[in-house]
Amino acid sequence: MLEHPEIPLFLNEGSKKGGCLLSHAYAAIASPGVTMFYRTVKDSSGRVVDRYLHPKLQPFVVGRVFYLTFDQDEKEKTRLNTRIAVAQTARLLLAAGAAQVLIVQWEPGLGKGVDDVIFTHGPERFEQAVEAALTYEQWRKWDDWRLDTRPSLRVCDRYLNFQIPQHEPIVALKSVQGTGKTELIANHVEKQREERPIFVLTHRESLAQALASRFNVPYRTEKCAEGRLFGYSLCIDSLHAGRGFRLEDISQKPCLVIRR
Repeated sequence: MLEHPEIPLFLNEGSKKGGCLLSHAYAAIASPGVTMFYRTVKDSSGRVVDRYLHPKLQPFVVGRVFYLTFDQDEKEKTRLNTRIAVAQTARLLLAAGAAQVLIVQWEPGLGKGVDDVIFTHGPERFEQAVEAALTYEQWRKWDDWRLDTRPSLRVCDRYLNFQIPQHEPIVALKSVQGTGKTELIANHVEKQREERPIFVLTHRESLAQALASRFNVPYRTEKCAEGRLFGYSLCIDSLHAGRGFRLEDISQKPCLVIRR
């Protein structure tokens, strides 16, 4: 390996996972934990003042592509620690002369470690994750802008039949077509109508008009006795003064905004 920097090197945690990668023809180095590929220097007060690559890893670095294949844990605290270790390891590898650092990720439901993914879903599924790996710069942007997509509630019914929380600031629904999302939202709108104005934003005018009728609110250009007192429906491209949109419509008091 020292004489062949053109061979990518996979870093992971745990000897069993390292052995799994080796048995599937991936060159791999395993450590006891995600923070063990580098060393931390602290001052007398315990404050971290420096970090450097593990001396035994250093000879493999220059000119080589690295894949970080750390566990995809379900626990939020563990995931945070892993993200910190990914960032530190990637930065140190690049600073030491690595050609590129790529971060391999997969859905935690596929398995915690690479060995779980390969055993349960086959090496082809892991190879897909490798092919979709993000460069460190891409991963940084993803990490900065990502949303926590782990659902607060999972349902396994033909139609959605739960109550949307009334006091959550943001609620996101993900469900296939024909499972009753619009009906669920309409029921929620009916309960909220007396308390706050309803604003519906969509990407198409035809959909905005259809939802206006479904949620019993006026469309942007529709004239009614109440005016815009109880909200209205509009295409997102109409969010400017030239189309009659006024920021004060939604900023004067709490409102319910529906984005479809």
